Amino acid sequence: MVRSFASPDSRGCLQRMTQRSGVLGTPVVVLTGAMEEREFFDERQEKKPATLNCPHCHQTAEYEVTWVVRTKKRQLSGRADDRDRARFAKARSYMVRKDDMMACKNMRCRKRFEISGQSTVITE
Repeated sequence: MVRSFASPDSRGCLQRMTQRSGVLGTPVVVLTGAMEEREFFDERQEKKPATLNCPHCHQTAEYEVTWVVRTKKRQLSGRADDRDRARFAKARSYMVRKDDMMACKNMRCRKRFEISGQSTVITE
């Protein structure tokens, strides 16, 4: 048995869903419709050096900060509709900082402190 129906997703967009009877009568839901943003990008992690000051002991040191680098794919997959193509045209490569806390490198301090400043950088 196959049933089709539309359901709003978390963004409020309607997605076409198809429900089929699977093995032993369990329902299988297949989503078709709008692509997710992560399908527009290739993702990798990168460590970059940063000079940070500990707010407790005020010592400056070099730290390795982890970033998630999302580079825009060269072309979109074949299952994209017009709305997805428009979103893909506007998409740009960017980096998001993964590390929020660092431990001070001073042996007498060793306290954890929060990294402030930019958390997202647009690249291109």
